[in-house]
Amino acid sequence: MKGCLNLMLCVAGLLLSASALAQQLPSDSVSSAPPRLRVVTNGSVTLSAGRSTIWEDNPLLPQSYRKRTMPILEQQSNLHANVRYGDRLWLDLDYNTDRGLSSSKNRLRLGYKGGKYEMLQSLQAGNISFRSHNPLISTPSNLFGVSGDLWAGPLQLRFLTSIQRDNVRRMTIRRGKQVYPFELKSSDYEVNKHFFLSEFFAQKYDKALRQLPLVESDIKILRVSVWIESAGTADNGGRAHRVAAYRSLSLERETPPEGQGRGESSEMPYAVRLDEESYEVNPILGFISLRFPLSDSKRLAVSYEYQYQGKRIRVGSFDADSSGTITAALLADRDKSPSSDLWPLMMKNGYSIGATGRLDGAEDLDVKLSYIEPGTGVATEMTPSGETWMKWMGLDVRDSRGIGGVSDGQLDYTPEVTVSEEMGTLFIPRREPFRSLPDGYESYEILYTESPTRAKERQDLDRFRITGSVSARSQETVKIGHRIPRGSITATQGGRALIEGADYTVDYDQGELRVLSTSDEPIEITIPQESQTEVKRKSLFGLEAELALAYRLTLGASLYGYVEDSGGEKMRIGQEDLRNTILGTHLTYDYSSRKLSRWLSRFALVSEEIPVSLRAKMAYAHLISDYNTSGGREAIIVDDFEDGGTAVDLTSSLRWQLSTLRESSADFRAHLAWFNVDPLLVREGAPGQPTGLSRRPDLRQSPLVREYRVEELFPGRDPDQLTTQIIEMLNLSYYPDERGPYNYRTEGWTSDGKLARPHDNWASIVSPLEIRDLEKERITSIELWVLDPFSIRPDVPEGDLMLDLGRFSEEVIPDGALDFESDLPKVTTPHGRRSETLPSSRSFSSQSIDEQDVGLDGISSSDEQVLFASYLKSVATHIDPQAWSVDGVRLPGSPLDDPSGDDYHFYLGEYWDRVEADILSRYKYINGTEGNSLPRLIQGHQSARTDLPDSEDLNGDGVLSTADGYFRYHLPVTNEALRPGGKWYSGEVEIREEDGRSSRWVKLTIPLSKYDAASGAHPTMQDVEAIRLTLQHFDTPIHLRCASLRLISSPWQRYTSLIDPDRSNAELTLQTHSLEEDSGRSPIPYVSPKGVVRDRRRGTLSLARYDEKALALSIPSMEKDEVAAVYRATDLDLRHYRYLTLHTHAEGEVRDRDLELFVRLGSDYSANYYEYRLPLMVTPRRDYSGMSTSEKQDLIWPLSNVLQIDLSELTGLKQERASQGALDKRELYTRGRVSIKGYPSLGNLSAILIGVRNRGSGRISAEVWVNELTISGAGQMGGSAWLTDIQATLSDLGSASLKVGGQSGGYGDIRNDVRLRQQLTQTYIDLETMLELGKLLPREWGIQAPVRYTFLENKRTPRYDPYDTDLPYRGREPIYLECADHLSLSNWRVSPEGEPLTSGDKSRSDLTFTYDLTHHQRKDPQVIEEKNRRMHTTIDYRAEGGDGDYLRLHSGWSRVDNTSLMPTPGEEKEQSAQVYRNWLWDRSLGIKWSPVDFGSLTIHSNTFALIDNIPPEVAQGESDLSFRLFTDRILRSIVSLGTTDRYQGRYSITLHTPSMRHSLLSPLYASLSYSGDYSWSRGVVAGDRSSGHTIKNNGRLDLQARYDLSKASKRVGELRLRYSHDGGSMIPGFLPEAGKIFGFGHQGQLLSPTIGYMLSISDYAGEIGHAVRSRWIMDDSSLSRLPSYFVKDDLSCALSLQPVRGLSVELFLTQTKSNSYICSSITGDVVDMSGRLTMSTIGLRGDRTELLLRELAENPTTEQAIDRFASGYLISPKMQRGLPSSLNLLPNWLLTIDLASLSDAVRSLTPRLLIKHQYRGLLELPDYRLRSDTWSSAPYDLQTITTTDLFSPLLGLDTSVGKSLTLSAAYVLSKSHSILTESLRLLSQTDRRCDVSLRYQLKLPPLIRSSLPLLSSTSTNLESSLGYSFTHTSLEEADLRRSTQNRLRGLDTHSLRLTLDYHCSRSLSIRGFWREDIRTPLVTGRQYPYRKSSYGAMLLLTLHP
Repeated sequence: MKGCLNLMLCVAGLLLSASALAQQLPSDSVSSAPPRLRVVTNGSVTLSAGRSTIWEDNPLLPQSYRKRTMPILEQQSNLHANVRYGDRLWLDLDYNTDRGLSSSKNRLRLGYKGGKYEMLQSLQAGNISFRSHNPLISTPSNLFGVSGDLWAGPLQLRFLTSIQRDNVRRMTIRRGKQVYPFELKSSDYEVNKHFFLSEFFAQKYDKALRQLPLVESDIKILRVSVWIESAGTADNGGRAHRVAAYRSLSLERETPPEGQGRGESSEMPYAVRLDEESYEVNPILGFISLRFPLSDSKRLAVSYEYQYQGKRIRVGSFDADSSGTITAALLADRDKSPSSDLWPLMMKNGYSIGATGRLDGAEDLDVKLSYIEPGTGVATEMTPSGETWMKWMGLDVRDSRGIGGVSDGQLDYTPEVTVSEEMGTLFIPRREPFRSLPDGYESYEILYTESPTRAKERQDLDRFRITGSVSARSQETVKIGHRIPRGSITATQGGRALIEGADYTVDYDQGELRVLSTSDEPIEITIPQESQTEVKRKSLFGLEAELALAYRLTLGASLYGYVEDSGGEKMRIGQEDLRNTILGTHLTYDYSSRKLSRWLSRFALVSEEIPVSLRAKMAYAHLISDYNTSGGREAIIVDDFEDGGTAVDLTSSLRWQLSTLRESSADFRAHLAWFNVDPLLVREGAPGQPTGLSRRPDLRQSPLVREYRVEELFPGRDPDQLTTQIIEMLNLSYYPDERGPYNYRTEGWTSDGKLARPHDNWASIVSPLEIRDLEKERITSIELWVLDPFSIRPDVPEGDLMLDLGRFSEEVIPDGALDFESDLPKVTTPHGRRSETLPSSRSFSSQSIDEQDVGLDGISSSDEQVLFASYLKSVATHIDPQAWSVDGVRLPGSPLDDPSGDDYHFYLGEYWDRVEADILSRYKYINGTEGNSLPRLIQGHQSARTDLPDSEDLNGDGVLSTADGYFRYHLPVTNEALRPGGKWYSGEVEIREEDGRSSRWVKLTIPLSKYDAASGAHPTMQDVEAIRLTLQHFDTPIHLRCASLRLISSPWQRYTSLIDPDRSNAELTLQTHSLEEDSGRSPIPYVSPKGVVRDRRRGTLSLARYDEKALALSIPSMEKDEVAAVYRATDLDLRHYRYLTLHTHAEGEVRDRDLELFVRLGSDYSANYYEYRLPLMVTPRRDYSGMSTSEKQDLIWPLSNVLQIDLSELTGLKQERASQGALDKRELYTRGRVSIKGYPSLGNLSAILIGVRNRGSGRISAEVWVNELTISGAGQMGGSAWLTDIQATLSDLGSASLKVGGQSGGYGDIRNDVRLRQQLTQTYIDLETMLELGKLLPREWGIQAPVRYTFLENKRTPRYDPYDTDLPYRGREPIYLECADHLSLSNWRVSPEGEPLTSGDKSRSDLTFTYDLTHHQRKDPQVIEEKNRRMHTTIDYRAEGGDGDYLRLHSGWSRVDNTSLMPTPGEEKEQSAQVYRNWLWDRSLGIKWSPVDFGSLTIHSNTFALIDNIPPEVAQGESDLSFRLFTDRILRSIVSLGTTDRYQGRYSITLHTPSMRHSLLSPLYASLSYSGDYSWSRGVVAGDRSSGHTIKNNGRLDLQARYDLSKASKRVGELRLRYSHDGGSMIPGFLPEAGKIFGFGHQGQLLSPTIGYMLSISDYAGEIGHAVRSRWIMDDSSLSRLPSYFVKDDLSCALSLQPVRGLSVELFLTQTKSNSYICSSITGDVVDMSGRLTMSTIGLRGDRTELLLRELAENPTTEQAIDRFASGYLISPKMQRGLPSSLNLLPNWLLTIDLASLSDAVRSLTPRLLIKHQYRGLLELPDYRLRSDTWSSAPYDLQTITTTDLFSPLLGLDTSVGKSLTLSAAYVLSKSHSILTESLRLLSQTDRRCDVSLRYQLKLPPLIRSSLPLLSSTSTNLESSLGYSFTHTSLEEADLRRSTQNRLRGLDTHSLRLTLDYHCSRSLSIRGFWREDIRTPLVTGRQYPYRKSSYGAMLLLTLHP
């Protein structure tokens, strides 16, 4: 920014000098008038200063942060300035702080415009734009720099120097739609999104789709409820239900699932039913699709009803039983690994194409399926049998007419079968599509039997590619965003630059782009955008010279340079810094003449103002591209092995909780404290620090408690000024001889109250993990930095620390039930008390928290004295009570005072101070659960540790889990284990303490694959719920401290599949060694290799550098000839580089050269790769402490271990192999250290494998480090381009444009890396012509006849062989050929002026003709030849009358003929043809007729007909008899109007009241309209079978009336009434054909369907029944959908009155009722119905919750609960046909009283005094369904009933006193009551809000008198405002079955605001403010008590134009 300001100052000085010089010029060149300064400004500047204090009682925050004070210093600017000095010098400023300091949208531009004869013609600085006159050179639009023009006679110089401040984004557009390309592998299926409802349905999936396009399914899913598990801590708003999910309902294979389930169930107490928008049900194939993937930690269950073979079957339940439980089928458990029995239910054939909710039809999606041939590496779309892979997989088995068995090369777009439009998913219609393949193809079976991570490892099998593109819905415009500089968008099509305004238009205000080109070729759009993360400095400079050789002839030359500099120490591949240069020249000729236009106007109707012109331009440009390697950055990073890092940090003590150990009894649980030390206790001079600690630095400076700075533990780490430098550490204090919580041991005590045999005791804590699938997240190890306790005290005991990963029992108290604090305990057990029911959320109930926060046992310590009296009596015989007393002070922990041992004791308190306890003692009982949530202040600090109730529930699912399944890692806590050579030892750091002693910190790295034991039921790394830490086998207390405890991830993974055919794989573990943490490693320390530097953290204000790391491959044992490797998937192109380098290190029990390192580069790891080998030298174990860094580097990273591959050696080996003749490419071919197998390519590296082999004679043990995988030797690249562009216009008669050009493969944009582009040398010809023939005809004929013709040819030759992409292409002929021509007779129009139909009316008519013909030919490596012919013809006639009536006729033909010749894989080199032909005839008729003034009739009819086309197997030749026969067939088809494919008809009748003179009728206005729609769609055909057609209809009646009472009487008012009736139906499987005209079909002698159905005036249910009885519908087994219909009624009425002056009354009522029905296709009867009802009502019945709980105390039924709810909350509790009675439909009201208008006396006191009152009552049934239960008397299942009373406001006041004082107040009240019939729960929501605002304004004389406009004012204003707001919200739940109440949510907020504004002038204001906000939660666990106080002052400066 400083450099930019300096630049601006320099330029400003230059401009001022130029201006001064200009004024001194002679008067003939410069005007003598003195220049004037003009300044126009607007905007504002606001400065704020103040102070804000926050009090937040959040126990998760440190004590010091719960009260915090922050200064308020804010500045906001929004400035706009335009300065003009004379006519030449100007400044433009636009600055807004909201955009950010470096935003490119802030504009600063300084400019100078020279005189006519001055050398300096223009100069601009700041935000500038610059375009090259050479059309081959493009420059960025948004630049910051200097540009100018200089003239010297015929020579013009243009210069530019700038920095680029923007990035660009690119999009592709085809046919006016934005295109989103995609490329997917077969392994990229969507995980955890699509699930079969049962294995029975899954077994039928392939069978149902075997006859595509027909779907043969006898399954019809009628109703579904989807349940997903929600954690108990989630705020589910009372929507949670208890669900018992049964596997048995999902795993049945042979028989249909049915019933409530059997066997063991998975309990889901907190299951939430998903909204229907969150999932999609496939009703015929029996699966559901979730909108978002299911989380690894969630279960998924469904209850549903379906029809199978005519039988209606229910699975699970929709209503809760008497215990409140809903049964369902379990579809997904928490264990989602392949070992789960539910794994097969997850579908693995759905692929996301990134088009969620955007698909509208087949034209929006283009899909191709190809296979990468292992023998050639080339993608092919054909199988050896000659059919496409699309057809083989069932994606293309019908043509455009729906006829099956015919492949047309297009995706069969079948919603719910091949495509999910809502989910944006492509389905391959096979359950396991890549398991069974044609003979000779290897199955990808592992894709369906192993996890996705494991399956992706086999890239040699992952050979299918799904490619294509998705088009956005926008048909005409594409959204590009706002704030885009004008003229900054560039567009190219086929390598040709498009012109804005001619080829596309941009609406910058609306942010839309519209493409005018009609070509089908994709258009690449480049749009500038502001970068938020890019830190590269991009500099661009340029110089252009143009010399006028002759009149209209100009010669130009260009030189541009572009340099990038990221400022980092390293460059990474794909992010290289560029240094590009472009040289160019151009020759321009420009001629135009209006004389020729005037001469031409004699013969044609052309404009004389538009000249005849000829413009010609020839251009040449040459690009030189290089990398900016300044600073020694020649090596480019491929992988520096520094991506791995912390995935989960476990050092926070609050994430851990008490756990159990099932292998041992709770009687052996000892005491363990875990905590993070508060800085208050250890920091020098901390306010509030206990006196005993402040006097004892030795206690505060102990290594076990003191603070450690980052640089102490990690001296190599750079300090980061932006983050805290104190390391958070986890302390573990284990007391094996003291009793732990809930240990009721009666024997084995010592006399001093200790436990005997402490060695046998244990203690465990557990922490849940945020990630569950460690394999998917690539977690490789557990890492600990632990303080060596033996370095502090040599006599500390030894023992064991166990870390377990997996699933654990949650049963801390062995009582067989889930224990928790969330409710008042009611049931007494031998272990305490607990609640009868599970709370609806994990929070304390609204009852007394003191009675709930009593620990997991549910009783307080005083009650424990009674319940555990026998235990106390037994223990008292062994314990001396004085053991817990010191100097008469009673200390915590005595079992006599706390029998359960669960009391919580804060680390501050009087008893700690009196005994002068040390810090570790203060934390001894910090983890107690009794009293740890009580809001108490101790010594001025909030003592609560958490506000959440404690629970055994580890995962929050509300179910006690007692099963274990885990991996165990044993960490011996011994002096030997924490020394070099220890089991997990990997490094150490020694720190000198203040007392002179040393503390030793040890790094332990535990690979997850090296577990010591696997225990329990089927543990797997894909289902890890938590991590458990256990201490045992210690004899005396021990204190441990962890500076780090974390799970480590790595992008590199151990390769487990077969590496070499004749070798087995050795065990290998991955670790990461870093410079910061392992420089103290022993015996060999870690150092960076020579030349490897640490990169800086770019994009931040910090100067800290990244850690430098290496990947360590640890091999504990490797036998002779064994091999081990790691791999990483990637996407690289290394063709343009020379060398690949890898630094390696080896150590261990191995000799030099016995260990061989190898690197594989290829498309997979075992079948297609290059391999390079290097024998390793071993680094000796010795003392490195006295060596310099350079000496260490030479020994640890010897030069002989640097692997450097000459990449040309790899491609040379491939060429050598090719020259050997017929070698089997699948066998390994070796020369020296290099080998090749299969068909790898350096141009497409998707796999890197690094491994080692044992080449020695015996077993070895070794560790290998690899570091800094780099490439180098890129060198310069270059290329050229040329262009000849000729454009001619004949005024507006016609135009022609010819562009001929070409470019070599190394040419491109100066800002792009041409190495990343496809290297193609191309030549192209682009011809465009236009001629308006109508201008050659007489004007009175009214004829428009434009003719357009375009021709485009593009030939491209690749630099590399497309079949072997890292070898040069040796051929001469272009491989890529594209040729297209387009003839367009667009909108030929005949529109003569018509004669008037009637007096005063005029009519007009016109006839329009359009003809488009396009030929397109393409050839590329995948297509031998493709020819496409498209013809589109339309004829339109339109006649319109002056009264709006019209007649419209339309006829259009669209014909497509596409033939593709595809290569077939195999040695025979056969070819297969794909033919796609389609001929569609579109006919439509539109009529509008108004026979009377008050009514009209509108009819629209549209028929889409198919014309019989030439079948693909018939050759096109006139000599062929069969072709002539089919030609005759085509003619007959046209004469017979074709075969109807779709029909759409619509009519509407509209009537309204005419003008009436009668006084009672004139105020009345009414309108009545009715519209009807009918459509018919052809079904698909497969052989002799058809799916049947689909018909739909829709009718809508709309009645509106308005009566103006003011015209009928003296009373002011209006009555409004509106009623609408909407309905429609759909009948699939309809057999009769549609007619040729108006869609009338015939079945025998009857119209099919009936006239009533087509006009939508008959009963929908009756029409469906009639169709069934008439056998017009296919039988149910082949229908994909059932007949259905819907009916919706809307009624609204409003009455507005003003009965007296000042009083306004509004009454209004509304009702909406909608029902949807599904009918049987066999009987026509209704099989399912759902509905919704909403009506206005009057509730005002108060809260009846207590009454309902009393009345329904005895096991209520659903019907009883609904009846009592209706009696309590509805005006009319009686049901009418199963729904609330219509008597509940009552009006609501709004009252407004204007007291000031009632009398002059009141008006004299207050000019405005308004009182407002409004009431809205609402009764809602959001979803009710038809019951299928025969035992229930109620016809409907009313799932939810809600009543709402809303006073908005209950009382509102708005008044003013004089002109100075205003007062407004409002009180809003809302109450709603909902009954959830499934769970029999009542939800009551209450919301209150009170707002009061008082404002006073006083005018004062000005305090400041000044001539400055900003300060000048004739008067000033003093304005004060006082505001108060109060809000209350509460959601309460009542369980009607259990008669319990609980508050789920609740919050009270208060806000008090005071402001004082002094308006000094029109432009300057000063404000003082004070604000107080208080937030009080009514429920714990959601929010915390919060208070914020703010005060300060503001200065507001407003600039006016």
